[in-house]
Amino acid sequence: MEPTQRKPSEHGWALVLWGRMDAAQILIYVASALRHDRTPYLHDIAGSIAVLDSHGWMALTFLAPSWVLQASLFASCALLLWRSRLGVYLAYVQIPLRLMLLMPSVPFALMLVRHLDIAPTTLLVLSGCLLLLVESLKLGMLRRACRPVPPASINAKRGSECGT
Repeated sequence: MEPTQRKPSEHGWALVLWGRMDAAQILIYVASALRHDRTPYLHDIAGSIAVLDSHGWMALTFLAPSWVLQASLFASCALLLWRSRLGVYLAYVQIPLRLMLLMPSVPFALMLVRHLDIAPTTLLVLSGCLLLLVESLKLGMLRRACRPVPPASINAKRGSECGT
């Protein structure tokens, strides 16, 4: 078996978990838009165009990462739910965007600290630490779920949870 083969891991559930978190992120976004009487995504595209018109193309440096992350959520959701290795790689690429945009992989994680009665600076540090913790946990779980199989492994004949 080649070293690029992936273990049909007992951790395959981790891929499904993170795929469901992406699905939850999409659903929360859509529900929030609808609750505010906006058409999901279309209203934000119009807003982005207005920002580009008023602030020029330099604003694209701030808008593009957000749109790339939003678009990639659909792909990573589907790929992770299918237990695809491509979904894992896409999730890896999303991590820096999530850190930059303060959008944790667990969509409700920051809600846990949002209403604490603490100084704003402390709240910011706590939110940042929570964000780093969630993304580190996700990275570790995904790496464990798709780690290489030793060549002599009995599991090598069964295929792969992260095969595609």
